[in-house]
Parts: sequence; structure tokens; C-alpha cells
Amino acid sequence: MSQHPSLSGEQRKFFEMLKKYPKLSEYWSVKKREVDISGLEAGMDSMSEGEAIMAQFFLAIWLKENSGVRFDFVRAAKVLDKKNRELISEWINDPIWP
Repeated sequence: MSQHPSLSGEQRKFFEMLKKYPKLSEYWSVKKREVDISGLEAGMDSMSEGEAIMAQFFLAIWLKENSGVRFDFVRAAKVLDKKNRELISEWINDPIWP
């Protein structure tokens, strides 16, 4: 991320979290600071259930709202593995709003 000094601290943290998910990060442009929402939504059709949940999670954070995103904490707790649940839990304890 050091090649993008104009990112805010919260944007930098967001992209650091997101880079752990290469299949999802391809929908975000660090340089433009934007997400391809229609591409991401279309791509969710071919993702595993866990990947789709994480895509919804990251999109909800990015948009700073859950309206229309459909992120469901109960479904996430039921479906996701411990690593993904811990990432969400860490975010809940110290949320960022890129």
C-alpha cells in the first residue's frame, strides 16, 4: 500500500484486510478508490457461499451501509470458518469506514 500515499488511514486498513481475499480484491481499485459493484454482484453467482458472504461484508463496509448489500451476521456466523469470523469480529471491535 505504500505506493498509494494519498489513501487515508482507514482506506489503507481496508485494503490491507481486503488483500487477504484476492478473488474479491480484484473488484476494488486502490488507485481510483472505487468498487465495481455490478461486477462484484455478478461475480457472487460463481463464488462459494463463504466468499459471497465476505464480498457482502466488504461491500457493506465500503458503502458504509447494509441497505441493498444483504450482509447477514447470523448467516456469516453459521457458514464462515473461524478465520473469517475473527476478521469480522476484529472489525466490529474496531470498525473502519473507508
